[in-house]
Amino acid sequence: MKGSVRLRKNGKWKYYFDVGKVIDKNGNPKRKKISKSGFSTEQDCRKALEYALDEFENKGEVFKETNMSINDMPKAQWSFI
Repeated sequence: MKGSVRLRKNGKWKYYFDVGKVIDKNGNPKRKKISKSGFSTEQDCRKALEYALDEFENKGEVFKETNMSINDMPKAQWSFI
């Protein structure tokens, strides 16, 4: 799987990659993409893209940053312990 980066009009860099196709409510196939923008350099954007692709390919999901601590997580997420 591969993705792309591009320079936005605001001077920030953006990455994006396809994760599959979904069917909309009218029955038409649509491409499902994951993207993130706001990188100040192309190199930072490419590194983030590489990390996101690795996460998606190995786990089937993309890591989303959060400020939540472990103590704030619901007990249901820790039911396997």
